[in-house]
Amino acid sequence: MRNGHFARLRGARGGQASAAVAELATAAWVDESLHAPLAEAGALPLLVALLRSTDAAAQESAAVALGKLAMDVGAGIRPRIVDVGAVPALVALLCSGTEDVKACAAFALGWLSPEAPTRALIVAAGALAPLVAMLRSGTDVGKRWAVGTLAWLTRDTPNLTLIADAGALPVLVTFLSPSQACPTGRSTCCTLRRLAMNERLRELALEHGTAGVLAVAADAPGCEWADSARAALRALCPTQGDAERALGALQLKVGALSAERDASSHLENSAVRAERDALAK
Repeated sequence: MRNGHFARLRGARGGQASAAVAELATAAWVDESLHAPLAEAGALPLLVALLRSTDAAAQESAAVALGKLAMDVGAGIRPRIVDVGAVPALVALLCSGTEDVKACAAFALGWLSPEAPTRALIVAAGALAPLVAMLRSGTDVGKRWAVGTLAWLTRDTPNLTLIADAGALPVLVTFLSPSQACPTGRSTCCTLRRLAMNERLRELALEHGTAGVLAVAADAPGCEWADSARAALRALCPTQGDAERALGALQLKVGALSAERDASSHLENSAVRAERDALAK
């Protein structure tokens, strides 16, 4: 079975390659015992070659397979994936792939990111800008994996300003829905907590109203990542003055939203009255 997966991948051409790598990715997902044998048999460079192909389906499946293989810490496959050139190939897909391909590339990069040397390679390859762009316009799945990868990259202090300067902060705040179904809440809080280690970025986050939104999530009933929100809030507001400032900003925001709602309601009522008067004539 294991040799069969590899043989089909090695001998596949054209559309057959997409089917073969999709089969391998599925097998790797459900059967971890395949991971080490596939790596030993030479599957890793073939998967990287498919990342560089023009077949979007093959690119997706190859990225998913590499990400799944990277999840297997015990097999020691992560450094071998890096050694065969996966990082620049995956970052290239963040820039030029379809939205689904970008999501799969972010998934794979996220699982390659626990090691500091690999994080340095990912940043050097130019991943930050396309990852932040995915926060704005990617698919829901793409946004989830982009946030997760950025959370890993914030472990290195030099990356904090780079991520913020790429415009991540205001976008991250929009991800802080206290809904239980919010899949990016914990990773977003982790990213914001680490960004707050930089004084300038902490001030910038406060200006964007981050603390107020975190406070709402931290107290929301049933919020699965309320603990992460509280940790991020403590990092953003280490002093009483910061907490009072954040509370004032939240009150101003609530007041503005209330005024906006009242104005909208007034306009709607005026339109209804105008339509009623026109019908009465």
